[in-house]
Amino acid sequence: METIKYYIRPWIHGCLINDSLILLDLKRDQYYLIEGEKINIFKKYVCTDMVNVVVSEEKRCIHSPERSEINNWIDFDIITDDEKEGKPLTFCWVEGPVSPFEHIRSDKMPEIKFHHIMSVVLAGITGLFLIRFIPLLNIINILKWIKTKSNGSRCPDRGLRIARIFHELRPFMPRNRNCLYDSLCFFLFSWIYRSQPTIVFGVTDVPFRAHCWAQLEGVILNDVPQNSMQFKPIMSI
Repeated sequence: METIKYYIRPWIHGCLINDSLILLDLKRDQYYLIEGEKINIFKKYVCTDMVNVVVSEEKRCIHSPERSEINNWIDFDIITDDEKEGKPLTFCWVEGPVSPFEHIRSDKMPEIKFHHIMSVVLAGITGLFLIRFIPLLNIINILKWIKTKSNGSRCPDRGLRIARIFHELRPFMPRNRNCLYDSLCFFLFSWIYRSQPTIVFGVTDVPFRAHCWAQLEGVILNDVPQNSMQFKPIMSI
């Protein structure tokens, strides 16, 4: 007998919710739900935070249901048996939300200058271009590259001041855009003013929903805790 190991492809992220495993495929820009007997197969053969077990030759039979399920995951480019082309699945952790963002409306109006307006318009146009024409995986890689090349502040107070300005200028941007667009534009706007928030992607299982928001040191900057706390983080940038 030998230990059969498979590895998650680099563009796959996952999280455990109750008895289900939800995977985010950045390459295809879609989610997969693994539950029931399939999650037991996943735990057996795929390197995760859970221990792989030794399986017999019989279980490795090409005609077995387990092998059929594994082949499906390989065909969808979710897993690989090559350690150099994959990674163990690790689960995302971010600091719990403690944001006072819901009180921003009652705070003193931030001082808005012309360059703030130009910056939010630039962030809005750039965000719209990225979402319309650039695959999600490439967008994520661009954001990671920006974070590695910039030396922006991680100060929550500074991030909150930028969030207040962004919040006041949000009407200058399209209103019918989703949370990804909003978080992406906020990230770009913050980057212009040398702040470095983290974009968090979260999911729920029943019913399935996906959401993302920006936060800094546990302070949510473009959402409210009551909303974001409903989602379990699956990836952060």
